[in-house]
Amino acid sequence: MKALPFLIAILFITTLAVHSQPKMNTQRGTPTDSGLEKILGLNPNGKNVISAYSTRLDSVKRKPQAHQTQIHTKKTVLAAGEIVVTLIQTWNNGWVNSELDSSTNNSRGEPTEYVKRTWWNSEWMKYFRTVSAYDADGNITTFLYQTGDGASWLNNYQQFYTYDGNGHETTYFLQNWIGGVWVNSYMDIYTYSAGGYPTSFLCQSWVNGAWTNVYRYTYAPDVIGRDTNILYQTWNDKVWENSTLESITFDAQGNEIRDSTQGWSGDTWTNSTLTSYTYDASGHLMNTLNQNWSGGVWTNNTQFTSTYDANGNEASYLFQQWKDNTWLNGWLFNYTHDGMGHETSALKQYWNGFEWIQDYKYIYTYDANGLETSYILQEGWTGKLENALQHTYTYDASGNCTNDLCQGWNDPVWVNANQTDYTYDANGNLTSDLYQMWQGGVWVNNTQDLYTYQPLTAVRETPHFPHRFQLSQNYPNPFNPSTQIKYTLAKSVNLSLEVYDVLGRVVETLVNGKIEPGEHAISWNALNIPSGVYYYRLRAGDFVQTKKMVLMK
Repeated sequence: MKALPFLIAILFITTLAVHSQPKMNTQRGTPTDSGLEKILGLNPNGKNVISAYSTRLDSVKRKPQAHQTQIHTKKTVLAAGEIVVTLIQTWNNGWVNSELDSSTNNSRGEPTEYVKRTWWNSEWMKYFRTVSAYDADGNITTFLYQTGDGASWLNNYQQFYTYDGNGHETTYFLQNWIGGVWVNSYMDIYTYSAGGYPTSFLCQSWVNGAWTNVYRYTYAPDVIGRDTNILYQTWNDKVWENSTLESITFDAQGNEIRDSTQGWSGDTWTNSTLTSYTYDASGHLMNTLNQNWSGGVWTNNTQFTSTYDANGNEASYLFQQWKDNTWLNGWLFNYTHDGMGHETSALKQYWNGFEWIQDYKYIYTYDANGLETSYILQEGWTGKLENALQHTYTYDASGNCTNDLCQGWNDPVWVNANQTDYTYDANGNLTSDLYQMWQGGVWVNNTQDLYTYQPLTAVRETPHFPHRFQLSQNYPNPFNPSTQIKYTLAKSVNLSLEVYDVLGRVVETLVNGKIEPGEHAISWNALNIPSGVYYYRLRAGDFVQTKKMVLMK
């Protein structure tokens, strides 16, 4: 056994009017009320009102997606596992305790326990706790959620998972703690083809001491695992009744070109919706056409049209609606890129019925290493684009961000709003971040996060070369609003990781591209996604695996 360091992170956090962070490749945030205006002392009704964004914009492209955030801490997974302790304090003429969180991960980085406590009457009170267990392949097998009554932990619900020999989830069921005993709630059952592709999903609920069918999906994957038909049925206490049927077709290059949905009416299938996709010779998606079935024919509804520059970068993205037998413009994005493919500007315009009106624009700069050094947000409140918000980033020689400066525009100059300073150790691990606000012409401390390291005896080493492909259960689950998804690759491969709703529609693509072998993790923030059951599917070459997660708000 050898001694290895593990991380104890001490975080000091307060609630902020605006807390800007380094944001790389995230979706546009939404304006806050007037927090930055108050910081800068501007008139909310004046010309130079600042629209403060808690996150930055890159491009909004394919469809509305979940609001994404990026945690500005680096998490080091150690062979012995780690414990992360988070102390949350608010500033009131001195630091005042608020919450104390601790998260324990095993040697593979899998969360095994999470505990949250709150500060009340000068002592820490138990608030809630989760406990997870995993099998030898890293698949989660149990998940326990408990709430605190201040001094004791009280059971709330627990989840159980089983898997086949290939690591595919075969069952999932939930129990609630009622009247001092565990009571079954509902269960999901999955089946797969010989190639490992999902063929069915059955949901049952516990009624009068027995499992009762609720609904099911039946999939018809092709030889490489792509779903060509998805049948959704509900149980009427005696037999399965058809509900919807989705049919998907692909071209010779593997691009999805048609996605149609039919509804069951009486004893026959009736057309409902149709989405058609067209591509250029390079495989770029050029047009997405949505149609509805009306009067025995397909009727246009909406369409999205993209253009690309000579280097294959998306240059424009147009949304239109069909009305009175013609396409009416809705909004338009225009993008520019430098020679390295970095996006240098994103302009959104909307159609007022007569002409395009500039809505807002983002302008990006990069250093010689391709690191983003600044972005400027311009707003079109007065009919023309005017400066609104600016972020400037500085980096150390290792490419770590050391300062994030946020400024608002007060014509004719930029005015400081807030900044965050970051420090790192010799291994590139974040050791502190200090958040300050500009008040009265000076920087005033607001929050700080401090991180220290201590030795921990190793339990076992993490294998460096995975021998199999695997998709792990997300954690936490249920979650609100974010969760982490881990997957393991035995070799370098082109893969996609997508989130689906219960109707089989893609909610978001989390990963799409060639990924190196090893263990990987990605977070999904579903802040703007409604509560419900969702599925995430990993396609890596011939390997396909799907798991379920529950968003509970």
